[in-house]
Amino acid sequence: MGESEAGLTGSAAALWITLPRVGVRAADRTVALSALVLLLTALNLLWGLGSSTLFVDEAFSWALSLVPAGDLYDSVDRSEVAPPTFYALLHLWRAVFGDSEFALRLMSVCAAVPLVGVTAWLSAMLGKRRLAGVLGGLMAALSPLVLEYGTQVRAYIFCMLATTLAVAAATRYLTGGARERKWLVLSGAAAVGALWLHYTAIPVIAALALWLLGDRRVPRKAALGYAATLVVAQLLVTPLMLSQSENAGAKAFGALTWENVVRTFGAPLDGRYRVSVVLPLVCVIAFAIAAGWALRRSTGEHRAVAAIALASPLGLLVLTVVSDDALLSRYSAVAAPLIVAVIAAVAARERTLLPAVAVVLCLAAGGSIASHTDKGQYPDLGGAYDLIAGSGSRTAPVVIAPQALPELASEPLVNYYRRGLPNTATFILNDPGATAALTKAREVWIIGARPVPAAAARTFLKRAFKLRLVSSETLPGRDPLQVILAARQ
Repeated sequence: MGESEAGLTGSAAALWITLPRVGVRAADRTVALSALVLLLTALNLLWGLGSSTLFVDEAFSWALSLVPAGDLYDSVDRSEVAPPTFYALLHLWRAVFGDSEFALRLMSVCAAVPLVGVTAWLSAMLGKRRLAGVLGGLMAALSPLVLEYGTQVRAYIFCMLATTLAVAAATRYLTGGARERKWLVLSGAAAVGALWLHYTAIPVIAALALWLLGDRRVPRKAALGYAATLVVAQLLVTPLMLSQSENAGAKAFGALTWENVVRTFGAPLDGRYRVSVVLPLVCVIAFAIAAGWALRRSTGEHRAVAAIALASPLGLLVLTVVSDDALLSRYSAVAAPLIVAVIAAVAARERTLLPAVAVVLCLAAGGSIASHTDKGQYPDLGGAYDLIAGSGSRTAPVVIAPQALPELASEPLVNYYRRGLPNTATFILNDPGATAALTKAREVWIIGARPVPAAAARTFLKRAFKLRLVSSETLPGRDPLQVILAARQ
């Protein structure tokens, strides 16, 4: 994938340089280069789309997509921290395209590609140059964060798309000259969609509404109607949001640390790869420079979008200080395309900053490549069940020993992968059924999160359960798994 990305990027640069020599207009060059950027986005997202086991949160999305429409509200209330909109859409998608890993994730790809296009559109409007659109689109296409959520069965990428479209359409309304109302209507519809997709959109959409309320170019009646629509939309989901507050899972990971602050503010260069905090730190520096330049020398729209982009990470920081730990880049992801647009717009207008943007692009590409080459992005529970299904002992009970990977005990994740073995019982270690399987079954499979040498496994099984080791295989990945078949002595 690294060579493919480099080749496409190089081709795009070559096209930009050589097309003027054959008499192609600048607008046509921009269209051609933008098409290459979208092609790069699609290739980046589709590469290995279904090869990794589902992340535990993706399994929860799948499980909720199975719930009948009449029961969805209550099910989401008990298990999620988001409105039911995404899960209703996933239900419809699954009915048409199936529920393989590839099919489920393809829905997010269909949101990520237009997100890159909308980010490029917003960048071009803020920078008032075609180059800004190309830079913004390229940064979004290579963003490790867009790659992560554009290939994950979660609501984040859809919320990012709706929020960015709301800001871009509002910007178009204010900068289009004719003040065509259709852009304001589109912005309002997208903003409502964002609020109904995920609560992380609230600070960004609130800042957007305040901008339009305070801008004299927007008729007072239209601005008040826009804001009132958003207030009503949010009030409709507020009771559910308050009820779901105890479901929040950020408390174990979103504490107030300097690294979490950097990753939250530098979200466009954060992702699932395990690298140092340098990449998001570079993004924070680039955004600080771009926002400072915009405050001093740019248009009101550019300054406003910079402020709107800051609303999300600042809001999460305040929330963490005064209440719950919430400093996670997945919660500030909604602002990531806006951060990209602000940086791209400044770089296109202040050419001395282009080398810095080139560094950001290289780091983004590196993060995306790392995400692809980090085989086994999530523990390969699917591979473990495939191994069992292909054996001659496929009916033997399965015992999962999560140990350091508690997500392996997730009921939705286990249910997703055990579907291919309907006659095989699965137990979690320390459950009564697991004890019975280990002490009484003629054969038993053990899926462990901490691979050990075969000799050590053989000794432990003999002493603890009077079992003999039949086979042992380690599934590689960032978190490797060990699959053991044992038989009664």
